[in-house]
Amino acid sequence: MNKEINNIITNIRENKNLKFFKKKGKILMAKLFEEHIKNKKFYFLIKLNNKNKKNLIESTKIISGLFGKTLKQNISGDKIVSVSPRVNLINKYKKNSDDYLRYHQTNKGGSIHTDGPQISSPPKLLIMSCVSNSGRGGETILVNGKKIFQKIKKTFPKEAKELTKKFFFERRGFSRKKNLYLNKPIFETKRYFQVRYLREYIITAYKKKSIKLPNEKIKSLNLLDKFIENKKLQNRFKMKEGEIVLINNHQLLHGRTGFSINNNKPRNLLRVWVQ
Repeated sequence: MNKEINNIITNIRENKNLKFFKKKGKILMAKLFEEHIKNKKFYFLIKLNNKNKKNLIESTKIISGLFGKTLKQNISGDKIVSVSPRVNLINKYKKNSDDYLRYHQTNKGGSIHTDGPQISSPPKLLIMSCVSNSGRGGETILVNGKKIFQKIKKTFPKEAKELTKKFFFERRGFSRKKNLYLNKPIFETKRYFQVRYLREYIITAYKKKSIKLPNEKIKSLNLLDKFIENKKLQNRFKMKEGEIVLINNHQLLHGRTGFSINNNKPRNLLRVWVQ
């Protein structure tokens, strides 16, 4: 399937038989989504032959468009965001970076999460393209949210129930004066299954609202973190230049290992949200 995807992307990018390949591409991506991303592994890795940054950006745009509508990722309306450490901001905020920076602007590891937990309808599909990776660290981590919830529910039903109740999330990157917080459950299980999680945004929401986070919520968050940080329940791999990963953002949590900052060749992934 990778080879067929590469051929379609190349032909669309080079404007060869555009109408035909767009139609064929949408059919292939719909098949890919149903067979691999929606119901099976919940992610798919595409290995492009061309590592040119400009071509990678174009390929990312093409793939995103074939899957559906791309979403804005911040208050500025950016639809493609560079996931790369903002060294100037890291130095500025230092120990308080968790209160001000979005996760993708740092080189920290851990913080396994889903994308867009601070917006009402998080993207169903997360697309990440690797422009360059770090020499040390920077492994991608994937965790099956549904499997984690089932394990918690089986052994810790009280905490599982708490995780289906509403938590405040700081709407970082999207907030306006009158709409600073979102109140949603971490696990939605009634109408459909969906996980939304980024612990730092929960902690800062309660801190900025001057509300003490209840003990039962802290206990449930600690338990959730214990499960998602268990290496036996994780899938890890290091992306290479020119690779694109498609992730079911409603089913999988993701994160990375911490990585070293190289100013000459920083770790840089391109991120797109698709609904």
